[in-house]
Parts: sequence; C-alpha cells; structure tokens
Amino acid sequence: MGDGPDRLRVEDISCVAVQDWPTLLAWEGFRRLTWSRACIVTVPRNGAATTTHTPIQINKHRGTSSIGAPSIGHDNPDTINEFGLL
Repeated sequence: MGDGPDRLRVEDISCVAVQDWPTLLAWEGFRRLTWSRACIVTVPRNGAATTTHTPIQINKHRGTSSIGAPSIGHDNPDTINEFGLL
C-alpha cells in the first residue's frame, strides 16, 4: 500500500495529492484546462495570497466575493471549546 493519495484510493476514497504552485502549473492536467489562467487570482490576506477560484458560471456570470474565505485556524478557538480539546 502506498502513501498519501494511493493509500486512500485503495479504500475507494477519491483524492489527489496536494501540489505546490510550480508543480500544479507544470502539471499537464492543469495546463489543459482552458479556464485555468482565468481562475488564478490574488486575494488580500496579510499582504496577498495567490489561489484558484471556481470556473462555474450561472447565466454566464461567475460569482465573486471581496471577502474571501476565513483565514486558516479562524474557528480553532470555538472548535477547541465546543469539543473540550484542552
């Protein structure tokens, strides 16, 4: 049994390896996506962060938000308190 995604696939769990930017951008599967360049965005977060967003459109409109996702760990204090982890 392999490590990472291969180990999960054996259990029929769909997954892919986490990529860094250079690896993702060099991957043929990502390069073939015609929308890939349009879906790379820079969002403000303690400076700026580069990420991807969904290519899904409804009535030719792609939903956007100036808020973005919460920062990593945003809800940690609530989760720790709710489950009595400390």
